[in-house]
Amino acid sequence: EACRATVGIGDVSSLGKLELQGDAVDVAAVAAAGGAEGIELGSAARGGAAWWCPFSERRVLAVCEPSRVPGLRDELVEATRPTISVTDMTCALAALALVGPLARDVLARLTAIDLRPDRTPEASFRPGSVARIPAMVLRERGERYVLMFGSAYAQYMWMQVTDAAEPLGGVIVGADALAALREEVPAGA
Repeated sequence: EACRATVGIGDVSSLGKLELQGDAVDVAAVAAAGGAEGIELGSAARGGAAWWCPFSERRVLAVCEPSRVPGLRDELVEATRPTISVTDMTCALAALALVGPLARDVLARLTAIDLRPDRTPEASFRPGSVARIPAMVLRERGERYVLMFGSAYAQYMWMQVTDAAEPLGGVIVGADALAALREEVPAGA
């Protein structure tokens, strides 16, 4: 209910995170082979079973369900030898999901990244600083955001996000609530 009325916060660190680095043309071709046509800086593309999130023309982060990591990694390594490095960053990057009508308000308390809908529409990816540490914000759809950051900062970021959410009525939610809401169509969509 919190995800529908205010904001729910859940740990989604188990999401797979594969980083591709290499030649710009090859990275774009690999992302396209994964189903992400025309990825552009600042945007994210949903293709196949992953979100394709570009940092630059030579560096892309593929975010997927945990069960998909081994297969996707093998596919990427096979398709890119030796022009692109594929590094599994799943354990190196922690992640929190913020879901609900006040998710953006919670993030606004923590970052100067412009998350207004006209600047950060659905399927956007914004690397920057959140709570004074390097982080990435993926806006999936509606008011569903995934915040990724170095796992060494997990406890610190958890405290910062929950402290920012509490005055707004935000609560911690479990994986079952996040999964149930994943396929819901947001109001007004």
